[in-house]
Amino acid sequence: MKICNTYKVSKRQWKKWNIQERELFNSLYSFSKINYWIFSHPKAKVLGKEHWDTVAWNHAWMASDLVREQRKLKDA
Repeated sequence: MKICNTYKVSKRQWKKWNIQERELFNSLYSFSKINYWIFSHPKAKVLGKEHWDTVAWNHAWMASDLVREQRKLKDA
């Protein structure tokens, strides 16, 4: 099964992730981009779209990397 690099993650990084990690990145990033309110404190300043996109990207990347690290530990 091939997972499209929908959000243009660098090819170098995309190759490091397996199918599940790629799916996780795509789905978490797309979900996070449109659900800002779930991740923010009600009294916090609202981030602009560009800033929120960066936060969403970063936590999707971190989640995929964490799953990758767990996979590597399990395989070791």
